[in-house]
Amino acid sequence: LWVHMAADRMISGRDLKTSEQQSLLKVVRAAARSDPENGFWPQMEAVFLHRVEKPAPALAAWRRASRCSTLNDYQSELLAAARGRIMSLTGSRQAWQLAYVYHARSDSAGILVERYARQLLGKLDLEGSEALDLRYVTLKNGSLLRDLSRSMAVGVRGADIVELASYPRNLSSIRSPKKLLLAQISMYNSLVDQNRPIQAASALQSFQQNDAWWWMAQRQDYKRESVVYSLQSLLTSALPSSLLFCGIIGTAVWGLGAILKLYEGRPYPPFAVALAASLLGFLTYFLSRNVLASVAIGLCVAFIAFGFDKGRTHRTEYVGPLFTFITSLLGLFFIVTFVLYVAGFALPTLAIVPQLGISGEFFGNQSMFIGLSAIVFGLLLLVAPAWSLVQRRSTQAMLSLALRRFGAFVSIGSFLLATAAAPVCIYQDRALERIFEQLVGNEPVYHLLR
Repeated sequence: LWVHMAADRMISGRDLKTSEQQSLLKVVRAAARSDPENGFWPQMEAVFLHRVEKPAPALAAWRRASRCSTLNDYQSELLAAARGRIMSLTGSRQAWQLAYVYHARSDSAGILVERYARQLLGKLDLEGSEALDLRYVTLKNGSLLRDLSRSMAVGVRGADIVELASYPRNLSSIRSPKKLLLAQISMYNSLVDQNRPIQAASALQSFQQNDAWWWMAQRQDYKRESVVYSLQSLLTSALPSSLLFCGIIGTAVWGLGAILKLYEGRPYPPFAVALAASLLGFLTYFLSRNVLASVAIGLCVAFIAFGFDKGRTHRTEYVGPLFTFITSLLGLFFIVTFVLYVAGFALPTLAIVPQLGISGEFFGNQSMFIGLSAIVFGLLLLVAPAWSLVQRRSTQAMLSLALRRFGAFVSIGSFLLATAAAPVCIYQDRALERIFEQLVGNEPVYHLLR
C-alpha cells in the first residue's frame, strides 16, 4: 500500500522527502527478501534508486527483476479487502461496491516502470553487445509486466516497454509497422549471432505475444466496457428506490388534487396564488440553482389565476382523450427526470461517477434534472387554465382534475415500475457482481477468456 501511495504522489508531481525515499527502499527490499520471485519489488526498487540518482544499483535491481518468475503488486487483495469494508459499512452486497474498488486501482507503479525503461534506454548507445543485453533485460521486464499484471492498464505499459526494447534508439520515434518489424527481426538475429539461442527464442516469443496482447486490448475496448458495466451497476442499485420515492411524490400530488377538489366552487385569492408561485419558485431555485427554471415555475403557477371561476354547472370527469394523454405524457417525463435526480444522490452514484471521467454536463448534473422536473410540473399547471377556457369550466375544477390525473399516473406508474424492476435489478446486479469480481481479481484473464 505504501509503495502504491508513493507512486501516486510521484505521478501527481509531488516530491518525496529523503526520509520517505529511504523508507520506501527499505520496504521494497524487505518485501523482495520475503517474496524473492516477485518482480514487482526489484522493479520498484530500480525506480526509487533512479529517483535518488543511484543509476548503478538501480540497473542491478532492474536486472534482478528480469530474472523473476512472477509479478504481483497485491492490489487485487487490497481492493478485495476494501470491498469487504464497504460491505460492512453499508450492510449490503452489491455490484457497485466492486465497481468502485475496480476504478480505485492505481496504475501509477506501471507508469513509473515504463518511464524508467524509457530513460534507461534513451541515455545509452543501444548498438553494441552491452546495449543488446540491456535491451533484452528491459524486454523481459516488459514481458513480466504485460503477462502477469492483473490490470489491463498496467499490462499495456508492459507491452509498451516490450516495443520500446525492440527498437534501437535511432528507430524509437518511427511508427512504420514494416520498419519496426524489421527492427524486431534484427534484434532476434543479433541474439542468434552472439550465440544466445535461448534469449533469442524468448525474445521472439515475447514479440509474438505482444502482437496478440495488442489485438486483445484493441478488440475488447476494455475502458468503454468498464464504464458501461459501472453505469449498469448504478442503475441496478438506485433504480427501485428512486422509483419508490417518485411514487411517494406522485401520491402527494394526487392527494393535493383531491384536497383542491373540495374547494372547486371557491376562487383562489390572488395573494394565495402569489404565495404559491413564490414558494415553488424559491424551492426550484434552492434545488436547481437555475434562475430560468424558478421563474418559469413561478409564472406557470400564476396562470392558474386565469380562466373561468364559474363555468358549466354540469360536472363530469371526462374532458376528452387529449387531456388524459397530455397529463400522462407529462407524468412520464416527470418520472424519468425525477428518478434521474434522486438516483444522482444515491451513494453508488456519488462514489463512482467522479471516477468514470464522464462529462458532468449530463451525468451528475442534478440541478438540470430537478429543473426539468419543475418545468414539467409547471407545464401541468398550464393545462388547467387552458382547458378551463376550452371546456368553459372553472380553473379550480380543471386544476384539481389535472393534479389527480398526473399524480395517479406518477404514483401508480412508479410503484408498478419499482415492483417490476426490483427482481430484474437484483438478477442483473448479481451478474454484474460476478463480472466485477473477475475484473478486480485479474482483468486480462477475464478479457482473454471471453
